[in-house]
Amino acid sequence: MTRKSEARNKYFMLSCAIATWVGGASFLVPTVAHAEGSVYVTANRAQEEAKYNSQQVQIITKKDIEAKQAKSAEDIVFSETGVSRTVDAMGRVGVSIRGAEPRHTLILVDGQPVMGDLAKYQGAGDELQRLGTENLDHIEIVQGAASAKYGSDAMGGVINVITNKPRNKAGLQFNFEGIREKGNSDILPFNNVFVRADSGKIGKVKVNIFGSKRDIMPIYASESPRQSALGADDTVDHGFLKNSLRYYGTNANVGVASIIDVKDNQTISMKLDRYREDLERYVKNSDSFMVPQMHYKRDLNRNTMNLTYEGRDDVSNWKAEVNYTRTNENDLTLSSDYGKSTYEGKNTLEYTDNIDHRQWNFGVSGDIQANDNHLVSYGVGMSRETGTGSRLKNAPHTYVRDIDPWDYDKSLSVDRNGNPKSNIYDYSFSKGKDGIIERNKEKEWYNTDKSNPNSKVPEFTYEDFLNYKEKLTEGDPANSQAWIFGTTDNTLKKKYPEAYAKYMEFAATLMAENKAAIDENNATATSWRDRIYSSDVEKLPLYYYDKTVHPKLSAIIKLNGATFKEEENKRINKQTVGTGTINKQYLFVQDTWQLNKNTMLTPIARFDHSSLFGSNLSFNMGLTHNLNGNTHRRFKANVGSSYVEPGMGELFYNWEMFPSHITAFSLNGGQARLGWYWQGNPNLKPEKSLNFDVSIEGENKNTYSKLTVFRNNIKNYITAYNTGHVLDFHTDLNENTERGIYKFLYAPDMVYSFKNIGKAEITGLEWEVKQKLSNKWKARFGYTFLHAVNKSNPDMPRQLLDKPAHKIGIGVDYEDEKTGWSGSLWSDYYINMLDSNSVSGGGGYMTSGTAYEKDPITNAIVLDPVTKEAKKIEGKSEISYSGSDRRTSDMYERKTYGIWNMIVQKKINKDSRVYFGINNLFNHRDDDRALSTRQFRMGINLKFGADATTDKSQPNMAKVEVKTQVVDHLNTFIHRDFNVDKKAGVEVVGDFRNRWDSHLGFDRPTSRVTATSYIEDDAADNLRDENNHGITSRVRAGVDARIGKDVDVRVVASASGQRGVDTDHQLKVTKGFNHQRIDEATVTKHTNKWDLTAGRMTEPMGVTGYWFGKEYDGVRGVWTNDTKQVRVGYGDFSH
Repeated sequence: MTRKSEARNKYFMLSCAIATWVGGASFLVPTVAHAEGSVYVTANRAQEEAKYNSQQVQIITKKDIEAKQAKSAEDIVFSETGVSRTVDAMGRVGVSIRGAEPRHTLILVDGQPVMGDLAKYQGAGDELQRLGTENLDHIEIVQGAASAKYGSDAMGGVINVITNKPRNKAGLQFNFEGIREKGNSDILPFNNVFVRADSGKIGKVKVNIFGSKRDIMPIYASESPRQSALGADDTVDHGFLKNSLRYYGTNANVGVASIIDVKDNQTISMKLDRYREDLERYVKNSDSFMVPQMHYKRDLNRNTMNLTYEGRDDVSNWKAEVNYTRTNENDLTLSSDYGKSTYEGKNTLEYTDNIDHRQWNFGVSGDIQANDNHLVSYGVGMSRETGTGSRLKNAPHTYVRDIDPWDYDKSLSVDRNGNPKSNIYDYSFSKGKDGIIERNKEKEWYNTDKSNPNSKVPEFTYEDFLNYKEKLTEGDPANSQAWIFGTTDNTLKKKYPEAYAKYMEFAATLMAENKAAIDENNATATSWRDRIYSSDVEKLPLYYYDKTVHPKLSAIIKLNGATFKEEENKRINKQTVGTGTINKQYLFVQDTWQLNKNTMLTPIARFDHSSLFGSNLSFNMGLTHNLNGNTHRRFKANVGSSYVEPGMGELFYNWEMFPSHITAFSLNGGQARLGWYWQGNPNLKPEKSLNFDVSIEGENKNTYSKLTVFRNNIKNYITAYNTGHVLDFHTDLNENTERGIYKFLYAPDMVYSFKNIGKAEITGLEWEVKQKLSNKWKARFGYTFLHAVNKSNPDMPRQLLDKPAHKIGIGVDYEDEKTGWSGSLWSDYYINMLDSNSVSGGGGYMTSGTAYEKDPITNAIVLDPVTKEAKKIEGKSEISYSGSDRRTSDMYERKTYGIWNMIVQKKINKDSRVYFGINNLFNHRDDDRALSTRQFRMGINLKFGADATTDKSQPNMAKVEVKTQVVDHLNTFIHRDFNVDKKAGVEVVGDFRNRWDSHLGFDRPTSRVTATSYIEDDAADNLRDENNHGITSRVRAGVDARIGKDVDVRVVASASGQRGVDTDHQLKVTKGFNHQRIDEATVTKHTNKWDLTAGRMTEPMGVTGYWFGKEYDGVRGVWTNDTKQVRVGYGDFSH
């Protein structure tokens, strides 16, 4: 007997614990081990192994997934105890475990990190939505700090999604689901489809291919846009789409996996996966016609590759793997004053970003059974992550790229010169007060290089030029030059001598720099009007700033080597792109140490090194003890450290998340909501924590229960904060000019950044009970208490945001194995939670308007004694900002809510089922939490082939004797419409078809609508030739009846996403089953060699029987003998 076998027989707990965190040791032991006392069998191996892990590991099995028919990980993980749903300001859903932030949850697929956004602050936003569940074996949720096992980002816990491996036997799986909600015009307009095929083991190789397509449903806002005094006309349909709280559209993935048996106990595994999503979102913040509708688009492609070589012997196992992931994400923002419209020139390109995010890693891990009491696990590896995008303008490496607006949208507005309307602009930034960025207008306007002492700033600035021109010309174009050197008293020289002195000083600067150019121009000029004489020095600033006065001379007057705003014009439709790189290495060692028959100790230490943050050492000490020697009563304890490194976004961000938008206006000014601008902080430190937890858990034949108390102390806690600064892109609109009343049209952005605030403490309790009520009924209850507090940031509430003080999960399950009926009803309640998206207090607005004289004591507006009207302050305007100075928990709304769901299922056989379910049963809505309306869904899961579980209730087809039929040789070309062998009776017939349509068009610009001409919609669509693709579904059902010996009656109806003929439909309107029709309704009479048919029918033509996809109403006669057939008929296709 080997040493391994001796240890297995000697100690039960060690054999249960051999499934280590690297996932490679589970094959060292059998699924069932011997134990003292009663043995309660759990079918799932992962569940059994989790019982003896010192940390709490929740297992969501394939059966759990099928019980709720979850289509993504987001659909199921939030029902687990201690797991909460979060939503950020952009509608992205994250996951919080034990009150930790979403960025503190590490998401893995088969043990490898999922590569999320460039920023980590909001966690891997929407990644759970991207992870389909239909190709999963199970999901593991590790609760509590786990950096000692997994490295950075595992401060709160880990979600590890384990996919199905290629199977030993061939098989086919097909799942279809349709979804609708109230108000949909179609029966099931949204579909989810999954297909998987296994080759089975062929020699030493087994392969599977899988793919899915899911419709991400829009979650429309339940509240109307903010009402404005100058709102849109309610009697006119402007075609604006509903505001959507999250991105919606379609996502799809296709992949292939294979396993090759190299030799005994050694395999090579390969997996390729391609994921794609095409999503969009519409937002209109006000009903005012001055507020455009924003159209956000997100197109993401992700390719993942994995190569693994693993092996084992009697006392050890090992695994070496290489992973590579590349994500390309294209983000686009358009604005439009119109909704759906055939008129062109309605869109403006506001923002675009092309993110290229790559990561590769290599690792070696394994386990060695050192002796009877010690199983040593180890791992070593390295990774390289690179990210490129225009959001990372503060990254160490940057470059500038050109943007062609037509590449991003074909319906852009154009100016009189035919240039597309685009707000893409490469701003120059410099560091201002407190290190906060500000627009470097001196570079853009005057080509000033602040690092060069010889580079100049005008003594008389452009703002000065505009302000004094406004005061002295009073808007009269005839005074455009006289205000400087005119003969009246209303000139700069006579009325503002100090300003005139600066003006002339600037004129001298221009003359000094441009003397050579002026002399050269004077020598070649053919007219005195094109020359600059020594007496014209006073005109130089005018020529420099105002190019309409004398364009030819303006072209030669330069400052710092460039004409006025020459640099600015070069930056139009350009974009700075930043690139960041992070290299990491790690090493960990773990010992699973069997102290005695009932106690196991698990120490683990891990060393990580990052090229940006240096080195970090994490540890964890875990204990599992059988109480009173009973393996079904366990005490667990853990103490460990953890850390989270900031992402590239937190370090290098420089981008505008939301632009400002108008909320109200009048002839004297208006109000705007300030935009949001993010600036990274390269001085951030990693967050670190110390975690403690103790648990008691156990089970008997009918009950499982656990109770856990935990505490997590976090230091260097990272938070986003308002810097108190604004980023003003239009500094020329200010309070020192009357034009400042229009500042609300170009309101600045609030600048947000990140900082380490100090400490946070999270203390909590988890209690979970699962109870088998009878052979058919089960119930479950989960409760989480959280005391999550901010310990050091006075600007934020004491209670951490989005952390419910209480979370309750309730569920009841029913399953009758004899009848095949099953069902579930479940709910999750969030109690006493501060919602981060429900900020109150009226902050974040700017108001601009006319400046009036005010009483210095009462601050009341002074009235003119004659006109009795408010007295204006000439040459001034008033601009004010409103910010919230409330710094307590009442900044945020405190919420309590619950969501109920239900599903009923019926097995067709042991491997196939149909179901009907309702999400959000009581239709609870909350726009801040991006909760969808009530949804109805129905679907079918089918499995075929040897891999499917055999249904003993069905006949064994291998034993059914099949009589050989003599096939008429005419069947290869012609056939009779009447089957003389058919027996009298009625049959129900039907089928379901799911077809992929793809059209690769040119996507030309839509034709322009003018005052005198237009192109009809169908012709315009054909001219544009838009590329498109999609899945079209069709369901057919009907009856086929034989009446007597010589009469057939057949009626077949269908519902599909396309109208009428297959070759005449639009891909974009073919979703669901919104077109219903009668495909066939015939009566056929058979007499000797004639078959006479009347009704709606098709006419097969040629060897293929193709009938051009169109039915006709009419009559037909078919004469057939042994070698000939004649078909004669008449009908009408107009239906």
